[in-house]
Amino acid sequence: MQGFKKTLVALLAVAMVLSLVGPVFAAEPSAAATRLQALGIVQGDEKGNLNEDQPVTRAEAAALVVRALGLTKSADLMKGVTKFADVNADAGLQWATGAINIAVSQNIINGYPNGQFGGRDQVTYAQFAKMMLYALNYGVTVEGGAWPTAVLAKADDLDLTDKMTVVADAPMVRGDVFQMIDNALDVPSLRQYGYGDLQTYAQDGDTLLKKIGLDEIEGQVVAIPTVDTGLKKNEVRVQTTKKNGDEYRKLEKYELIAGIDAYNLFGLEVKVWLNKDDEVVFADSKTSADEIVYDQVKANTSSKVKLLVKDKSYALDSDAVLWVNNSEISDPVAADFPLNAYGKVVLKNNKVAFAAIYNYSVSKAVEGAVVTAVDDEVVSYFTTSDSLRKLRLDDAEAYYIFKDGKEISLEDVEKDDVLYWYVNADDEYFITVAGAKVEGELDKARDDSVVIDGKSYKLGSKGNWKVTVSSNGDDDIVTYDVTKSQVSDLLGEEVVALLDLNGYVRHLRGDVKATSTNRGIVVDAWKGADYNVKVLTTDGELVTYVVEKLAEYGNVSGAIWGDKATTSSKFYVVEYKLNSAGEIKEFTKVNEVNYSKDTQVATGTLVNVFKLHKDGYLIKDNADGDKYYVGSNTVFLNADQKDLDGDDPVVVKWDDIKDTTPTGLQAVILSAGSIGSDARLVVFVNGFSGVGSDSVKYAFVTDRWLSGSSEYSATLDVAGSGEADYVLAGVTAKKGDGIKFTINAKGEANVSVVSTKTANSVACKVYKVDGSYIYTAGSEASPTSPVRVAKDVVVYDRTDGTAKADFGTIDVLDEIWYVLNDAGEMILIAITKFN
Repeated sequence: MQGFKKTLVALLAVAMVLSLVGPVFAAEPSAAATRLQALGIVQGDEKGNLNEDQPVTRAEAAALVVRALGLTKSADLMKGVTKFADVNADAGLQWATGAINIAVSQNIINGYPNGQFGGRDQVTYAQFAKMMLYALNYGVTVEGGAWPTAVLAKADDLDLTDKMTVVADAPMVRGDVFQMIDNALDVPSLRQYGYGDLQTYAQDGDTLLKKIGLDEIEGQVVAIPTVDTGLKKNEVRVQTTKKNGDEYRKLEKYELIAGIDAYNLFGLEVKVWLNKDDEVVFADSKTSADEIVYDQVKANTSSKVKLLVKDKSYALDSDAVLWVNNSEISDPVAADFPLNAYGKVVLKNNKVAFAAIYNYSVSKAVEGAVVTAVDDEVVSYFTTSDSLRKLRLDDAEAYYIFKDGKEISLEDVEKDDVLYWYVNADDEYFITVAGAKVEGELDKARDDSVVIDGKSYKLGSKGNWKVTVSSNGDDDIVTYDVTKSQVSDLLGEEVVALLDLNGYVRHLRGDVKATSTNRGIVVDAWKGADYNVKVLTTDGELVTYVVEKLAEYGNVSGAIWGDKATTSSKFYVVEYKLNSAGEIKEFTKVNEVNYSKDTQVATGTLVNVFKLHKDGYLIKDNADGDKYYVGSNTVFLNADQKDLDGDDPVVVKWDDIKDTTPTGLQAVILSAGSIGSDARLVVFVNGFSGVGSDSVKYAFVTDRWLSGSSEYSATLDVAGSGEADYVLAGVTAKKGDGIKFTINAKGEANVSVVSTKTANSVACKVYKVDGSYIYTAGSEASPTSPVRVAKDVVVYDRTDGTAKADFGTIDVLDEIWYVLNDAGEMILIAITKFN
């Protein structure tokens, strides 16, 4: 197929002509079928099925070719008697008589030697290829040739058999018939010049697209919806130069039918075909592939721009169209290309004729974000360290994502993709994706390149973009520096190199276990034949390690926990590395925590945590304070001795503790070293019992008992959920009390309000009960102050002990006590006196 087929895009169906019956199920049409639908050459059966897996009859084949030649009206005029008796006698073939007459008259198809046409016979691949060759006037090139070799060889030469497997004598299925016609759409027909001995042929005749009768427009696509707010999503602006071969210079706006990728055509010289509504049905790039460049601006000087990858300077054409950050530059020749900006550059006569570039160094823009996860419309990523960030596209006004010169959806963005984006004043995001990666053994590492499996790759820093490296599977990420241990540790190891938009290395990752950074709590240390420590790892396991050197052992030698401790305990929150023998090579971070066994209060390098926010961060000190973010690798440990009673610290799940505002919560937080980074390990040391859900519940205490040395449990009749047993934290509510409470991280009931049977602080007499309202003031004759009763209200009768009651038992002049929920509704009611 010619260059046209490489950029042709399927469009919306218009009025169709051919109707054929097939299976009752509807399959997704092929790209070729969709294109032919757009041109009116085919349509589905009465159920919309195209039946592409079904064979094609000779009558159907004739009709398809005639319609592809733009002879639909002529075929309608030629309906009636044919020269074939079998067609005339077959009522089921009368719809095709016009097409058969035209196809036969133009030598596209012939009858059998016995005078029959065989309209219901199936067409083979070789037979239909011959029909297409004669439709395009190439019959003369195969006459006298060996059958079917000559026909199939010429069809292959013209690319008519692209995207199909040809079996010469096999029945041809509809899908392949559609594909062959589709392949032929832009093939110039063979034109005859002269006669007799002077007869010659040239491949410069009309294409099928021309014969169908579409208008041809030539010009340059100068604006698309992502840069021009005056365009709808499916529109483009074209600076036209020709219409049907004649000069036609206008700036025109055209609608693209059903999915042409406008971004792919942006800036290109094109030929487009318009239907009767002036809608673009097909588009063909006239710009050669080697003139379309995606590159980064390395330098700019007086009307010239130097591209990084091309490593060449180009002058600006006087008529160049230039878009920078979606703003058109009125005088491109006088404009400066922003350094390090990246985008699409179109060359013409070795000059820049068009550019649509983005400067990823301006405010709110980001360059080189490495994706770690995509969850709905939230993209997690890192840039220069292992501190994770979140791109919240759910908050964006709109977003557009491009990869390899085409617009894609967010669903196509994957882990390890590298993103670059620009945000305009309307909070619209324009995101470009680099998704290439290289895997293999790291042979060499240089200041400006690496060699992987014998092939050299430049580093992205050549264009002033970021380059990072990790030697432990992205647990720790640092800026690439050939002198750093993270690089030398990877030599000879299997690595993954993520490439940037230029094909340079953006991030280098390996996982050398012996140098991995681990985290945990050192709870014990002792000397024997070796220097030993016991570490609670982030997996929640107690592991005994040998420490390689005395100096390192000295950093944690005071660790003592649990039964071994006397009046105080001490542990260390640490980051450490192992050597190849599995021994602790070094402690890279050490935070000391001391506990008083009498007061059970921890001291040391502690952080006050005001809130554990559901969106994934810890707020330090107060509601407007600094944040530590919760990443996918963040681990939480509870080492609050009040909770543990001497037992070992335990791993805590984020989902069990998030979205609460505890009191007195303190922690040791290991992070990348600065507030605003990801927390790698969070160890709670004080106030953990106050961590839990902020959701308030209301209940009556129906039973209470001593369940520990100073610990009470209770059965609570909870509004909306019924009775359940809880350990009571804080206030020890008694049987019969009405309470409100929250559930802390240990699953205990943290009682915040206790109202006893005798402390009727919210008591009243009932003056009227009306549906869901109780009137609590005035008189029986003139009741006032209605209070709404909650749908899940819990009612207890306290007039004779404590027993559950129904709301319907409350009557006028009864005396009640009640608790209001946050909505101001009665959620707990105790009847204290019946009238």
